[in-house]
Amino acid sequence: GVDFTKIHKLIIDMSFSVCQISECNFSGLDINQISFAGSKIMNSDFVNTKLKGADFSNVQFNDAVFHNVEMTKANFSGATGYQINPHSNNIKNAVFDLPEAISFLNYLGIIVRG
Repeated sequence: GVDFTKIHKLIIDMSFSVCQISECNFSGLDINQISFAGSKIMNSDFVNTKLKGADFSNVQFNDAVFHNVEMTKANFSGATGYQINPHSNNIKNAVFDLPEAISFLNYLGIIVRG
């Protein structure tokens, strides 16, 4: 339940590895290249956040909010449970794996049958 938006912006240099992150607020931060590798991120907010080149590899998401996020070249390899609207976030050149990347189809208003 940490509100990281209260941290002085000049001293932000953090990294998470195999952590449990719950009820946290990263909104409005410029945390490019940050790593969350192998962590669990639950009920946390990333709104108006800069995450260029961030490492979300093998992260398990549950109810994380991504809105107006800059995440070009972010790595979501092996990540699960994310819900990222490609219309309201910049995901250019970000890396995602199948089958999880199929979640983007939810935002296209189409029905895909197997």
